[in-house]
Amino acid sequence: ASPEVTRITLAPGYLFAPGLAPFWKTLEASDAAEIRLLTGNTAGLLTVEQRFVAQESDAGSIAPELDFAANARTERDRVRDEAARALRENLIRVPRTPENDAFLLAMARGIGANRIRVRVYAEGRLHTKAAIVEKSSGVVAFLGTTNITLPVAANPTQINLRISEEVAARELAQWIQMIWNDSQDFTRAFFDEISAHLTM
Repeated sequence: ASPEVTRITLAPGYLFAPGLAPFWKTLEASDAAEIRLLTGNTAGLLTVEQRFVAQESDAGSIAPELDFAANARTERDRVRDEAARALRENLIRVPRTPENDAFLLAMARGIGANRIRVRVYAEGRLHTKAAIVEKSSGVVAFLGTTNITLPVAANPTQINLRISEEVAARELAQWIQMIWNDSQDFTRAFFDEISAHLTM
């Protein structure tokens, strides 16, 4: 990453934190003031109509079975807990080496410094594999089929594209931003899971 980078957003579809390790030093060394991770959740949630009623009913009192606002809050809690459990399970499978611990500690410090933010898209399945690099001179986007996982032998069926054309890159960045805005914050839970893992 070059010194002109201002923000980096990674939208890997699902969160496998150790898969970031191979290129974390590059991200950390960039001048990006903010590094954002946007992950998906495969659970189906409330319908569009139920979410609309949820917004309308926040101020009033309605029958419990129709209280979609309460249902939405419960669902958000469930999604957060499910994402935390998934993160915990994939951390357990990662070998405890000095390199892996240093990487996780660096992520925890990045969160503590308000440089790293993590959100979970809970409105359905997020299947993107995208990265948005925002620079003072414009936007570069990357879009492909490769998940962020532990390194494996080269897969000849994967493809990843760099989008340098400004209009196309900005359109993808705006779409990712819309999803980011519709997602729920997972930064604290992410920090807590990493911290618990490091103290095991």
